[in-house]
Amino acid sequence: MLNSWFAGISDRRVIGLLVITILLAAVDFTQRVLPAVDESTTMSTQSASDMVFAGTDHVVSKRVQDWLASLAAIETSENAAGSVEAPQTELLQGGIDIGKKRVRVRAILIANATQQRIALIESQDREQRDVEFIELRQGDALAGYTVTAVAVDSVEFTANSGNEAPVRVKVFE
Repeated sequence: MLNSWFAGISDRRVIGLLVITILLAAVDFTQRVLPAVDESTTMSTQSASDMVFAGTDHVVSKRVQDWLASLAAIETSENAAGSVEAPQTELLQGGIDIGKKRVRVRAILIANATQQRIALIESQDREQRDVEFIELRQGDALAGYTVTAVAVDSVEFTANSGNEAPVRVKVFE
């Protein structure tokens, strides 16, 4: 079969180049693929489960031991006192406090079919610090306040108790 491939090649230089190329490819293959193991390299055939672990004792200075003991004492006293608290998220920047909520108006939307104005409001509970986006229309209630007007640039809230003056929150305030 090789004779039929090389039958059309009459130039000996081309045949010589092919032989050299094949030899270089074979050498490259053996260097890349076949692992080179010499006499000094020994492979451990012992399995890990058969090995015996020889534990070592680590020597720690007295000063380091005292420091670690003080850290452990501080940690246990903090856990016992219950002073470990999760950091609270910050209140929203800007906005106006309405009842137990901090409110920011993000957008005023107008429905095409009904021409009704809808306020997209970002509301955050001041104690729990939970943030939520709410759609409010005129007449909807939020944190003890009722939406009395949705203008183009603001939303007006009136307290349900009736004792306070209306609160107007502008868009992006």
